[in-house]
Amino acid sequence: MFDPFRMQLIETQDSDGQQTVSVIGVNGDEYTKVHRVQQFGRSAIPPVGSHGIGIPLRGRRDLVLAFGLEHPQHRPRLQNPGEHIIYDAFGSMISLVQQNMRFVHAQKVEMVCDGATIVMEGGKVKINA
Repeated sequence: MFDPFRMQLIETQDSDGQQTVSVIGVNGDEYTKVHRVQQFGRSAIPPVGSHGIGIPLRGRRDLVLAFGLEHPQHRPRLQNPGEHIIYDAFGSMISLVQQNMRFVHAQKVEMVCDGATIVMEGGKVKINA
């Protein structure tokens, strides 16, 4: 019987109905085509080197699920209880902090709704309705 184990991401496959990953386990064992569990409404491809937990179903090494897969170099730190941050590996963030919603991006923020756009770029705001 195999217990849950720590894993490190080496590759992500995202072309089929389920995202699968290739990972290396704590003992150097390689696992391929591991189903990465994600919740509905969110999709991401974690950077290579991200860490997570592998859980073998029925204790079988060929039926492993991947959970977590966050990268310590990119994860925002020092959050307060109740805050929520969506982030990527390039410094972009959407954060819900108490009564505020923040969009952070190094170059450009674009919002599109039914053909209307708001673009913030280079210190300027452009609205097209």
